[in-house]
Order: sequence, then structure tokens, then C-alpha cells
Amino acid sequence: MATSKSFGAVTRFYKMLSTEQPSAPILETLALRLDNGSATFGEVLQTLYRSATVAEQSPADDVARMFFLAFDRAPDAPLYGAIMDALRNGASLKDVATFMLQAPGFALSDAGFPRNADFAVGLVTRAVGANAPLEAVVESLLETGSMTRADLLVLVAGIPGLVVAPQDKVETALLYLAGAGREATAVEMAFTPVNTTERIIAALSAGGLSATGSSMAFFRDGDSLKIYGELAGDLVWRPGTETYTLGGKSAFKVFLSTDGGLTGSLVDFSSKMASGVTTIDASNAVGKGKILLTADPSVPVTFAGPMAGATVVGSVGMDVLRGGSGADVFYLTNDADMVTGGLGDDRFILSASTVYQNGTNRSATITDFGNGKDVLDFSRLLNKNVDITKLDALLAVGDTRVVPPLGNGGVVVVENNGVWTSGSGASLVSRHATATDVEALFGAGNLLGQPTRVMKSIVITADTRSSADVWLILNNTNVSEVTAGGLLQPQEIFHVAHLIGSWNASLEDNFPVVPPLL
Repeated sequence: MATSKSFGAVTRFYKMLSTEQPSAPILETLALRLDNGSATFGEVLQTLYRSATVAEQSPADDVARMFFLAFDRAPDAPLYGAIMDALRNGASLKDVATFMLQAPGFALSDAGFPRNADFAVGLVTRAVGANAPLEAVVESLLETGSMTRADLLVLVAGIPGLVVAPQDKVETALLYLAGAGREATAVEMAFTPVNTTERIIAALSAGGLSATGSSMAFFRDGDSLKIYGELAGDLVWRPGTETYTLGGKSAFKVFLSTDGGLTGSLVDFSSKMASGVTTIDASNAVGKGKILLTADPSVPVTFAGPMAGATVVGSVGMDVLRGGSGADVFYLTNDADMVTGGLGDDRFILSASTVYQNGTNRSATITDFGNGKDVLDFSRLLNKNVDITKLDALLAVGDTRVVPPLGNGGVVVVENNGVWTSGSGASLVSRHATATDVEALFGAGNLLGQPTRVMKSIVITADTRSSADVWLILNNTNVSEVTAGGLLQPQEIFHVAHLIGSWNASLEDNFPVVPPLL
């Protein structure tokens, strides 16, 4: 007997996509093929979706377009499923259209457009864009009784490529209903994959299903590698030393795909599969395993982590790193890395201070700091573990309080209190702090006081409009001064990172620093 997981998935595929339903023995047979590895979830869903039963006979596309036209959104599973059940029981698409138009408060509701002329404009605009002659035709059909509003909605819903419902979005909506059992979110709709194969993989992944079954899957395209399937254990990926292990084992199997990730064959992993890879997209990998990536130091990488999370050590170049919904750890390196943590509680470990002293480092950008309980880790930068819930001070520019001078190993947040601005009059806005602004915080009588000894410390300048910037202070020349640089002055202020996000909320609740994981 098939497992409930495979049987339930196949049953859902058919219920969401087709009014014609197979018998229980057929469903059981398909599910058994999934369980014994003869087929994959991706193959089964792809075969059904591309079959004449769905592509030519099913009303699924029309119903999805009705949702976009009448409700201005992708179809949700409960209502869409009820509509498909009604169609199977003898209801017509006109019945469905009538029901949708009678729901007040939506894009084309009868309540919102009591006048036929207004309804005609709304329907035509949503379908093909403003078109006065066509709007007049639609209004005339309604006024003469030649067609009802429901008739027109059914007619328009049968046309592919509508303004509010292009075919790629209709396909994405249906595949998420079938593969994930839920409505595609606005973000998932906005970032629609480029082809049907990738949409199937993304939809199944959103439902916790691997398109390739229980095996980790690779699809190689040039220097890009997509990792699908189920990570049963942690995948260690270290191209610099040609170290690759899965679940602690150097010998493991990979489902190698040649069509984008749905079909392929199970083979022994070889390091040749990783040779020359500079882009790794594991965003659709499911399972509990994480990816532990240590990039080749000389080769910049672009990386998207799996759902369970990742630990990433970048290269010396400009890396683009993105985490998944799990907890990710990023070791920032000595160039302009672009890092996005994602939904989990992520840790961003800043570089050692030595990489800034040589004058070649460019600061990193963290694009979503505070999306979760994110942590800034200064253990490498200050050579000590730092819990930044225990800040030396949280201050504002212009404060008149007397505070102790910033000391060695200190970490302070300085909030822009409307002092750092650009523009004037109505265009006056807050701006990012500069090294010169940070320098002006030091000195006798200033906010951070006058240094009394050599120090290495951190100043975070923050603003509700401009987010935050991290500055490394290396005061190691004239002890009584901290200089911002220039031809005549030694540089002791270094821009380390720019943070985009709710910095102030996040810095209130961080976890203690932990030892490096890699």
C-alpha cells in the first residue's frame, strides 16, 4: 500500500487541476511508483499538467483567470477547490462567474459597478488595458441584454495573456495549488520562475515535497548549479580543497538531472560535478540538512541557501549570498559582499580588522537586517566575543550627557537625531553618516569623548530613514585623536558594513556570540 504522503499528493494534483478524476486503484498505482522510486513527484505533476486532460479539457486555467479578474489575486485552495468540486457536480463556469461577481468589495463586483458602463471599463481595462471602442461594445452587449456580466467574465477568462493574468502567473498559481496545496503568495507570484519545470520544482518545494524524491538532485548549466531534492544530512562544499561530503560521508549518491530537475538518474557524486561552479542555488532543497559552504578564496560566489539554513564563508571577491527560511551564518570577507539573511534568525560575522587596515577592503551590505532575531557578530573584528545586547551606550547626536570616552573593545550605537541631513526646505532629509561625521563624535566635550589610549572599537551610526552603518575605529597613532583620513592624516575610521532594515528593533534582542562553525 502506498504511503499517505504520496497518495495524498497525487490525489491533490488531480483535484486541483482536472475535473476528471482517476479511480482509487489508479491513484494507488501512481503513489506506489513514487514510493518505489520508479517516478518522482516532479514527473507525475509535469505529466498531468501537460496532458490533454488538463491542457485542453480542464477549466482550471479559466477559473484561475476569473480569480485574477474578479478578485485581483491568485486563487486560494479552499475556494478554488470548492469551485472545482462544483464544476465536477454539474455547475457551469457561468454559475461560478455569477457567484464571484456577487461578492461585494472586490475588483469587478456588481456592488462596486452598478452601472454597466463602469463595469465595461473595469473588465476591459483588467483584460487588455484601456480601449474605448471595446468598452463601448461591451457596454452595448450588456445594455441590450445580448450577454450578461457573467457571460462576459467567462468569455474573457478564456483568453490567455490577460493584463492582470499573464499565462506565467496563471501557471504559477495552479502549480502552487497542486504542488503545495495553497495559494501562491504575492512574493512568489512576483518572482515567477522562468519556465514550467522551475515552477513545478518551486511549488513542490513550497509544499515540503522534493521534485526528485528522496535523493539530493543536481542540475548543472554552465557555471551554475541548482541543488534540489532532499538534504537528509549536511552538505559540506569546499571547492578550494575539493572536500565534499553529505551527512559526513565522502561517497554519496546524487540524482543528476539534465532537464532542469524533474527527471534524471541516480549516480555516484564526483568532484567534477562541482568543478568551475560559481553560482549555487539551493533555495528549493528541502529536508533537515544544511549546506556548509567554504568558497574557493579566489573565486567570487553567488549562493542561495536551502530551507534548513546554511553556513557560508565567502571568497575574497564580491560575493552575493542569500539565506533561506532557516537560521543562516555568514562569514563576511574582505570585499563588497551583498548578503541577505532571509526569514530565519541569522548571524553575520564581520571580517577581521586586518582586512580593513590594508586599505583595499570595501564594506559589505546586509540587505534585510532585523528580518528575524538577526545578530551582528564582532568576534573576529574585535578579537573577542561580544554580546551586543550589552552595549556601552545607545546615544543620539546632539546629546549633552557626559559619557565615558569610548574604550578599547567598546561598541556603541549612535542615533542620528536629525543632525546629519542633506537638501533643504521641503527636500531636507536624513542621510547616512560619513567618516567625517564619525570623527566629529570624538574629542573633548563631544559625544564619544577624547581617547586616552590605543583602542579598537565599534561605532554603529543609525537612522530610521537611512538604516545603519558599522564603523571600525582603530585608534593607534596619536592617542588623543581619532582621524577620518585624508592625505595628511592617518586613517583610523573604516566603514565596515551598511545595514538595511529594522536595526534598532534587532539590536535589542541578540544572542551571545558563539565560536566559529567552520
